[in-house]
Amino acid sequence: MSTAAAVTRAAATIPDENATKKPKLDFESLYQNSLQLTRGMDQLPSLQRSLDQLHAVTSAKSLGSSAAPSTATNKAQFLLAGRGFDAEKLSRELRQHELKASFEPKESLGACDFDGFLRHHHEMIVVTAIEEALAASTRTSQQSEINALTDEFQVSKAKLMQDLQGKSTPAPLASQRPLHLPSTSSISTSSPATVSSVNLPSAMTEPMQVYAAALRSSFQAKSLSVPDFNLIEASTTAAKSLVSPTLSTDSAEHETLLVWELLGHMTRHRPATASSRAAGARQFFEARYAVFIETKLAQLGVPRGGDFGRRATVLTYVRDVLQLPPPQQVWAVVYYLLRSGSLTDAAAVAEGHAASSGSSSLPLVTEALRLYASDTPTSPPPLEKTHPALYRSLTSLFDTLLATHKASPGTTNRFEVAVLNLLTGRDPLLRNAGVIDNIEDFLWQGQFCSQQHVDPVAVAKNVLALVQPSEFNHTTLGGVFEYVRLLVTCQQFEAAIESLASKGFVVEAVHVAIALLLADHHHHHREDEDKEEDVPVKTTRDAVFTRLLRQYIHQFQTTNPSDAAMYIACHPNPDTVRALTSDLLLDTRAFQVLAGSIHPADGSRVPGALDLYLTRAEVREIVLWTSQQAQSQGRHVDALQLLVLVGDVEGGMVLLNGQLVQTLSSPVQSFRLEYERVDKH
Repeated sequence: MSTAAAVTRAAATIPDENATKKPKLDFESLYQNSLQLTRGMDQLPSLQRSLDQLHAVTSAKSLGSSAAPSTATNKAQFLLAGRGFDAEKLSRELRQHELKASFEPKESLGACDFDGFLRHHHEMIVVTAIEEALAASTRTSQQSEINALTDEFQVSKAKLMQDLQGKSTPAPLASQRPLHLPSTSSISTSSPATVSSVNLPSAMTEPMQVYAAALRSSFQAKSLSVPDFNLIEASTTAAKSLVSPTLSTDSAEHETLLVWELLGHMTRHRPATASSRAAGARQFFEARYAVFIETKLAQLGVPRGGDFGRRATVLTYVRDVLQLPPPQQVWAVVYYLLRSGSLTDAAAVAEGHAASSGSSSLPLVTEALRLYASDTPTSPPPLEKTHPALYRSLTSLFDTLLATHKASPGTTNRFEVAVLNLLTGRDPLLRNAGVIDNIEDFLWQGQFCSQQHVDPVAVAKNVLALVQPSEFNHTTLGGVFEYVRLLVTCQQFEAAIESLASKGFVVEAVHVAIALLLADHHHHHREDEDKEEDVPVKTTRDAVFTRLLRQYIHQFQTTNPSDAAMYIACHPNPDTVRALTSDLLLDTRAFQVLAGSIHPADGSRVPGALDLYLTRAEVREIVLWTSQQAQSQGRHVDALQLLVLVGDVEGGMVLLNGQLVQTLSSPVQSFRLEYERVDKH
């Protein structure tokens, strides 16, 4: 019994293996249990706090917890002190070895917001960039100065050694006079004294070279006795070569080409009078407007119907582009035919509508247009002198129509007023709204009306008095050249040249002045003036041209002395030519290029660049005068070389003897060295 009870108790003490095993859970059951945990969360209210609320709570907690660490710290220090540790000392030593978590800026910002911090940071970046750029500029300037001093020292050293050694071998000399002007590369055969001009690239820009080639052709034509060479046409061709198809129509090259084309029209007719120049300006504006109509129709894609004649083109322009009502179309077509330079077509249109229009003025206009179209001269005589009755009838109609037009513009045809004004020349300055749209329309009206006046220059002066320079925008290329074309149209050539130069277009101003001078159309040589110009006025004009010419050639005289001599030869005053040429010789020291050289075999003089533009006697006179200027400046070596170039042996001996006497009578060693230099040369 006892044994069975013991077995029973032992069996009871053995745990049941199946009972201790936990139930196995898979991922699906885990997921379901997790859902049980989150069930009911949707019913809890959401907690939303702004940044200000979070900041306030955080600040409150930090302030509230500051007292607790303080009590705990005191208790800890007390317990550590009981065991022999100085907690305060240990804290100080620990703080000394701690790394700073943040760094203060070099300049204290003070209390500022985020925008202020960014602004300060940006300012510091700008200041740093400025300081670095200044330091880099200083270093570059110092290095450039050192390089310039080194180069100057080397040039001075080479020149000094050359002066001390004298001429070693003569420069290569030409055997005969060249047929063409010396090129810019000819300076490489210049005198050894011209160290600064040897192997230097040309300082002339592409426009300078193109215009210089046109001027060179003029001198070549003159030397070959080519008749009727037109420098203005050659300059127009040169300006056209500078206009690239990629350039816009408002570029400086395009605007310059328009000025040359205007001058070409004004100087086309001979003899050149004020009337012929006014007629040329009128033809220029007419050709421009004809191109404008064609371009406008092409841009809008207006159907032409296969008829590309001037009359059909203008009719299409009036009907489809301007979209004028039929009652105004006849007078508008007549006006725009006159505006585009087709008198014959204008007379035909007026004649075709004279009977059916019912207008009393159209038959008179038709008769006047026939007379204008039949006149062969460029500037026909005034209608008042040839047909006074017709002129009085047209004038009476114009005065009546103009009075009505001013009183009630809507009851009259503005194009009829414009046509009558053109044929009578009654009011060259009439500003007809809707007809005169721009300055070119206004200038063309003035030139057309000037045909009925004895003195076209008086009409031009009235135009200048009415149109002030302030009406043009001189800050743009269009405004600058529009004002220049106004001055040229009104035959104020000097003012146009000065306006070009004052706006920085020195190249264009110089060549316009030279072209007008050589073509005898400048006011210095006006053929329609019977009396001589006042001496002060002529002197002032010469002074302005001299200043402009000197300013221009100074840009390239060192590298292109022969081209500079060519421009100097264009001056009309012989005394100024001598003075400018003398300065050119002394400044460039290109004696052999300009004044020629001496042939080593027979001692004959080989001509230089000056001989292409001046006579032999003029060149000799200029060289001798330049030699005197060199002596007065103490440049005895240059003076001797110039005397040798023109074969003045006697003058050279006098110079050497004078230097010898001065050297022997002076104890200073520098005079002896100077004499030795002169003697070697």
